[in-house]
Amino acid sequence: MKQNKIKSDREKKKILKTFRVDETKNREIKDNPLTIPELIDIALLITKDEDFQKVRKVQSLETENNLLKERKFNLESELERINNRMISNEIEIEELKKTINDKEFDLAKKKKERDIDNSIQATLDYYFKIYNPYNNPLLSIDDFMIIKETYIKSQASRCGLDEEEFSKKLLAAYEETKVQQVLI
Repeated sequence: MKQNKIKSDREKKKILKTFRVDETKNREIKDNPLTIPELIDIALLITKDEDFQKVRKVQSLETENNLLKERKFNLESELERINNRMISNEIEIEELKKTINDKEFDLAKKKKERDIDNSIQATLDYYFKIYNPYNNPLLSIDDFMIIKETYIKSQASRCGLDEEEFSKKLLAAYEETKVQQVLI
């Protein structure tokens, strides 16, 4: 009868819990003299202890600090690499600026010169290929500039010059082409 009473006093076990462990943990559990329910009871008692909670918190904070130290080291290394690269870039920029200043290299000036050359070349091509393709001496460059005044104005404005300046440069380029034709 005592057995029956003891069994009835116990809490009925209706919940089944399973878990997976690796080979090492399984060996440790098998080698331990305590049963699994006893191990669980001890673990539950320990986790309720205030000091255990503090020890766990200390371990957690130490782990976090180690990770932060590693991250800080990586960031400092990255920052140092960035600083070194910036210094290297600044030195290279200064060296390049010195060479640019020596040659008086100005992009805006180069672009304007290229635009002027393109407009003059387009005008000369128009004169030689369309207006006077057979080199007729009666169709001079001066006549061309008078007859095609609107074309000259449009080419001058295209390259950013006034008509007078453009005409002077056009005549100079025309004379140069005549000299080259004679040499050929």
